[in-house]
Amino acid sequence: MRTIFFLSFLLVTQLLFSQEVLQGSQIYFDHKIAYRGYDVSVFSGTAEYRDDKGVLSRKDVYENGIMIKRMMYYTTNIPKGKEIMSQETEYSKRKPTIRINYNLNGEKYEYIEYEEDGNRKYSEYWKDGKHTKQYFKNGKLDGVAITIEKSGDQVEEFYKNGELLKVVKTPYSEINQTQDSESQINPS
Repeated sequence: MRTIFFLSFLLVTQLLFSQEVLQGSQIYFDHKIAYRGYDVSVFSGTAEYRDDKGVLSRKDVYENGIMIKRMMYYTTNIPKGKEIMSQETEYSKRKPTIRINYNLNGEKYEYIEYEEDGNRKYSEYWKDGKHTKQYFKNGKLDGVAITIEKSGDQVEEFYKNGELLKVVKTPYSEINQTQDSESQINPS
């Protein structure tokens, strides 16, 4: 009896947590819904797209025939058998909600969140040792954009409806002094 229960449990677990992987040519679309080509059922799983040499260029993840995630991969100058993601996009209601871009080392260099209308709402990026966070409203910079420079200095840019109002640069040495005096006032 225990053996039957255990085997049943394994089968149910496998069905719940496994995801079908097909080649992109094995699915087709009708009214923007993905179907498995071999049995004409709505597709839930991952569709992989490869070039003539078998190099992976893209993976699309579907749930009930609707794409919920796309992963793009670098295809040139990549060692054989190695897959390096270049971009990852999550979707809701067929519109992007989050997009992450990666460099050839696989490191994240840009993170973007979108509003339901498709406008950018938040972005964060890393470039040349700088780390920047920006907020948007109706697709325009709005609020405080903060950049931490390679030196540790902090630059705050204040925006309203896309217009730059003020820039405040705080040297790293002043940031440390502020943190040190706060820790003396409120020791942990």
